Amino acid sequence: MEPAEFFTTFLPKVIASSADQFLSQHGNLSIAVLGKGSWTIRFGNPDEPIANGFLEDAELRVRFVPSAFRDFIDGKLDVDAAIEKRRLVVAGDPRLFEKLGLLVSRGGSPLAARTAFKRK
Repeated sequence: MEPAEFFTTFLPKVIASSADQFLSQHGNLSIAVLGKGSWTIRFGNPDEPIANGFLEDAELRVRFVPSAFRDFIDGKLDVDAAIEKRRLVVAGDPRLFEKLGLLVSRGGSPLAARTAFKRK
């Protein structure tokens, strides 16, 4: 799945089917995929749950190379290894990744089980 499809088709359907869960959460998670675009998931915002663009002041800011994003969506991303190899750059509160995983788990994606950071 391409990033644009994930953010404009798949994720809005997941949010609609889990509206109560989505609206009970708070925080902004900005995701950029190199050469593909950037989006901000606005947990708890019923008017604009997903915005185009990257918020530098989002609680969690994540930058992927395209192959890392594909692995992320497929539930195959080793977050620690991707960070070490600079395929993924993360700044901020990693709990928002977990919120995304819990939300998407209700949408039937393998992404769900893989979004939590390994705690050392």
